[in-house]
Amino acid sequence: MANFLIKKEGDYQFSLLFVWKDSLREMEEQEEIFGSGGVPIEMGESNFEGNKGVPIPLDLRLVKDGTLLLEERVDTSGVAYYQSFEYEGSSKSAAGRLIKNISLEPGNYFVEVRTVIDIKEFAGGESYIKFAYYKPKI
Repeated sequence: MANFLIKKEGDYQFSLLFVWKDSLREMEEQEEIFGSGGVPIEMGESNFEGNKGVPIPLDLRLVKDGTLLLEERVDTSGVAYYQSFEYEGSSKSAAGRLIKNISLEPGNYFVEVRTVIDIKEFAGGESYIKFAYYKPKI
C-alpha cells in the first residue's frame, strides 16, 4: 500500500522487482522461477519467447482523490526488463515483471497490490513493487 502524488499527466508503470541472489547456481534457479525473455509492448502486453516463470496473480486497487479508479485481478508472468538500483545503501540487481501500464492524470493516489495466493517458490526472496513514469523509446 502506498500514497503518492502525480503532478504530470502521462503513462505510468507498476512492476514487481525480484532481486537476484549472489551465486550463479542460485541465479539459475531464480531464473526458472522469475522467467526470462519478453519485451514490453502495447499497454500491459508482453511478447514472450522464453520461460514465463511461475505466475503470480495479484489484486490491484487504485484510488484517485478518494474515488475508486481501478480494481482488477492481474496475472503476472515472465520478465519484461532488468535493472539495478540502490536501496538503503546497497546496490541491487533485479528482474522486472510488469503488473500494469496505465495513463494517469494529476492527483492524489492510493495503490494497494496484494498477492491472491501464497506462492511458495517466491517465499524468502527479496522483492519490491516499483511505480515509475513510463515513456518507452521506440
